[in-house]
Amino acid sequence: MRKKKKTSILSLTVKKYFFWITLALLVLFILDLSFMLFSKIESFESPYYIVSDNILMGYEMRPYSNFLLAPYDDFIQTNSLGFRDDDLFGNSKKSIIMIGDSVVFGLGLPENDTIASQLEALLSNYSVLNTGVPGYNLLQETALLEKMIPITNPEIVIVVYSINDIFMDNNQINYLLSKNEIYARNRLIAKNLPLKCQIRMNAQDTLSRSVLFKTSFQLETDNLHKLVFATYEDDCNWNQVTNSMDKLAALAEKNDFKVVFVLIPMLRTIKESPYKDIYSSLQQEAENRGFITLNMLKTFASEDELLLRAKPNDFSHPSAFANSLLVDELLKLDIFNS
Repeated sequence: MRKKKKTSILSLTVKKYFFWITLALLVLFILDLSFMLFSKIESFESPYYIVSDNILMGYEMRPYSNFLLAPYDDFIQTNSLGFRDDDLFGNSKKSIIMIGDSVVFGLGLPENDTIASQLEALLSNYSVLNTGVPGYNLLQETALLEKMIPITNPEIVIVVYSINDIFMDNNQINYLLSKNEIYARNRLIAKNLPLKCQIRMNAQDTLSRSVLFKTSFQLETDNLHKLVFATYEDDCNWNQVTNSMDKLAALAEKNDFKVVFVLIPMLRTIKESPYKDIYSSLQQEAENRGFITLNMLKTFASEDELLLRAKPNDFSHPSAFANSLLVDELLKLDIFNS
C-alpha cells in the first residue's frame, strides 16, 4: 500500500508540473497571437535610419547620407555602410572597430571630436572605425560587429557601454519596424531567455515600452535612479546583457581579436556614484569573459560635470574633452603598449 501511495504522490507531482508548463505555453501562444492581431504599431520612413536586413540589429543608419540630426542639428555624413566615418576598403593599417550607441556615434559633436577620431589621430598603425548607432544596445552592437568582422578583420574591438544599454527596446525599433517585424524580432531575442521572460516580452505592449524608453531619461533624478535600478535588478534584462557578452566572447575567440569593454557613467551625480555597484557588476561580468575593462567613473568624477557634457543639459553624451580623457585612458592599456 505504501508503494502505491508513493507512486500516486509522484504521479500527482508530475501532473502538477505538466499542468503549469502547459498553461504557461498556452498563455505564451495567446499573447503571441494577440500581439500580431491587435498591435497598432506600424512602420514609418525615417530620414536618418533604414530597416536592417539583420533582424537583431533592427535598423541601421542610412548610407551615403548628409543630414542634420535632431536635437542638436549636427551636420552628419555617413559612409557606404552608414557609419560616421571614412570607408576603410583598401586600407593597409591594422583595424580597430569601436561599437556602441550615440556616445560612440558622437551625438552633439563634430566628427573629429568623436572617440574613434581622437583615438585614430594618436595611433599611427591603426584605423579606428566608428560603428556607433544612436539607440543601439549591446545585443544590436554585437550583431553589427558580427556583420563587420569579415569586412574589417579587426585586431581589437572596443565596446563603449552606457548605462541605458540595458534597455531591451528603443524608439527606432518601435517606429521603423512593422508589428510583424517586431514580433519576429522579439521571438528571436526571447529564444535564449528564460520562459518567464518570453511570456513577459510578448505580454508587454510595444507602445508602452516605447513610451517608457522615450521618457525614462526625462525623469527627475530620484525617479530616474529608481527606474535604472529596477531595470538592472530585472533578471530578463540582465540575462540579455550577459547573453550578448557571451556572444561577443565567442566572436572574439573565433576571430582572434581582443575586446576592450569601456564603461561610461551618466554625466550627472557622478561624484555620488549612484550606479557604482551596477558598473562593478558589469565590469566583473566582462572580466569573467576575458575582456580588458576600463571604468571611466573615477576619471570623470574628478572633473567638472559641465565640462564633460556635449551640451549643458545633456547627461548622456560626452563632450570632446570627456572623449579626450577616455582616449588618454585607453592609450594607457597594455594592449596599446605591447
